Amino acid sequence: MRETGICLSRPEATFSHRAAALIIKDGKLLAAKGTNSPYYISGGVIELNESSEEAVRREVWEEIGLRLEIDKLAFINERFFRVGKENLHEIVFLFNERGGYSYRGKHGH
Repeated sequence: MRETGICLSRPEATFSHRAAALIIKDGKLLAAKGTNSPYYISGGVIELNESSEEAVRREVWEEIGLRLEIDKLAFINERFFRVGKENLHEIVFLFNERGGYSYRGKHGH
């Protein structure tokens, strides 16, 4: 997480303001799985002075190498959960992608 991201950490919990993409093709939702984490959809913390649309485009590019065309805001999700011993609170803006995207390919090619 970058230091300029909209995030607040306290001993009792960590809050973050995030944006994520709902990438659906042939009725299937694209999701990733981390080594020690549950499945998740691509996205991340919104930076200061960055719109949620800019954040979702940047995060998806950084994480999976797709340049997205955003359709619209699908919904906003507020959630409280635990990962290990850490309490997390997130507000996530979830966007539909328009179906037009380009792929960077493996190893940035």
